[in-house]
Amino acid sequence: MCRTKIFMLFTGLMLFSLWQGNTTLSAETTTEARTVTLTFTYIRQFAQSSNQFAVWIEDSQKHHVKTIFVTDFTSKEGWKKQKGVLPDWVESADPEDMKTDEIDAVSGPTPDQGELSYTWDCTNQDGNPVPDGDYHFFVEGATGWRSRILQKGTITIGNTKDRATSWARYFGNNEKGHSMIGRVKAEFIP
Repeated sequence: MCRTKIFMLFTGLMLFSLWQGNTTLSAETTTEARTVTLTFTYIRQFAQSSNQFAVWIEDSQKHHVKTIFVTDFTSKEGWKKQKGVLPDWVESADPEDMKTDEIDAVSGPTPDQGELSYTWDCTNQDGNPVPDGDYHFFVEGATGWRSRILQKGTITIGNTKDRATSWARYFGNNEKGHSMIGRVKAEFIP
């Protein structure tokens, strides 16, 4: 009789432990699901030194949090070869100090034109989750020699969904290039 009670108690504790473990797993899964999706229209340009762009996140103190995407040419020291190409991203990300594997993880060929979408997993450059708060998203594009566009917006990371759109600044005199990067739509999913 005593063995039966001990067995039942042991089994109960095991089931309780498994249930607790699943609860913890669910909480971790929820944390991992937090994302910000950035969507915009990209239109290929036919001007010298164009079609390079970068997508990145900064915190409310203007500290670089993470580069989401940068075109291959720019990432492979194109920013050195063509001074003035994507200067805001260069200042924020400091690619000189980025490791090769960091650059490789976020770089890619210039995509075909159309609707583009990039997802931020709400982690910093080291892969650690960021705290709740306001974050700035940027898409900077080279629209020609010494001409560029910068789309910027702010989204709030927290317990509720959030949506935001960017505003644009244009630099240089390539007015035709103003359409290269359309207004960025951001959506946070907790």
